[in-house]
Amino acid sequence: MENENCSFLLQHVFLSNFQRVRYHVIIITFFILIGVTQLKAVCCSNRKMSKMTVKLMQLFLLYLCLEDVLAQKCTFRGKEYSNGVIWEEGYFKMKCTADGDVARVTAIACLTDEGTEVGIGKTVTKGGMKITCKDLGDGNVELYVTAA
Repeated sequence: MENENCSFLLQHVFLSNFQRVRYHVIIITFFILIGVTQLKAVCCSNRKMSKMTVKLMQLFLLYLCLEDVLAQKCTFRGKEYSNGVIWEEGYFKMKCTADGDVARVTAIACLTDEGTEVGIGKTVTKGGMKITCKDLGDGNVELYVTAA
């Protein structure tokens, strides 16, 4: 590991925020249109809502309740990781973070050859080597190893 720079792209997002919002707007609009149509029919006449409409409304409520509960998984280099799982990947300690429709893998620390953890933004000196774990922004972290 002498005098080498290790660079790593940390962030992997499954759906962009725009795609996520668009997905929700389509589903919510669909259910609102059904609901408004049925409510108009009920208000303008003495009809009751059909059983199908009631079931669709129940499914919509179920969707709203479960949408954030269903755990998203991170996929990194062909492996799936559950929300909150931490693992080592080369010279980096990684973590899966899933929130709704967005799952991302982030580096939470760097690792030396011996497995010593170096926090992001920290520097340690070991065996005559200066080891720095630097946050470059935009989801990138680099491990710098230089002579002390």
